[in-house]
Amino acid sequence: MTKDEAKKLLEQFEFAKLFVEELGWDRHKADLPVAISGTTFALRAVAEKRGMVAWVCQAPAGQQIPDRAMRKRIEHQVAKTTLEHLTIFIDTKRVEQIWCWARRESGKPASVLEHFWYASSGNRGFLQKLGAIAFSLAEEDSLTLVDVTARARAAFDRPTSQLLSATHPNSRSGGHGNEETISCNISTRTNQRYRLSGSPV
Repeated sequence: MTKDEAKKLLEQFEFAKLFVEELGWDRHKADLPVAISGTTFALRAVAEKRGMVAWVCQAPAGQQIPDRAMRKRIEHQVAKTTLEHLTIFIDTKRVEQIWCWARRESGKPASVLEHFWYASSGNRGFLQKLGAIAFSLAEEDSLTLVDVTARARAAFDRPTSQLLSATHPNSRSGGHGNEETISCNISTRTNQRYRLSGSPV
């Protein structure tokens, strides 16, 4: 991973290029509309690695990023389609990102860890996280979903809230600047496989 290029793509919200060209993920395109309380949230897949899918959810036109409770409900629906995934919520003005990753432990409900990125902040911790989920060609032959989820855990299971809250203490998203942990039950049914069009196989 080239840090300067990864930083630039992150700032430009170019997630497909970021994951494929800098992090070594595979190209993947799929659409997932999630309807909740009369509002449809359009998620699009930008990449995948051994079955873990990176989804992007842009706030509907004229609206802000969904609040914490709504993000929890969206995450619940996404998990029914791709159990192992990342969901990146973005605003229409492209000044804010919320990266969500679900921690799963045997015998416990899944909890969603949220990591905040702001255009107005240094976001130093994000490059460290991206480095943890970057894969090289030398890893391809032996890499499994278990390996990918382990790397995601290494990247997103550790808080960087102290850094983020220091640089942006008054986050609008859910009214907090710190990284938050949301406990919620997430379906553990087997992932559906998606064609490039997004239609279930």
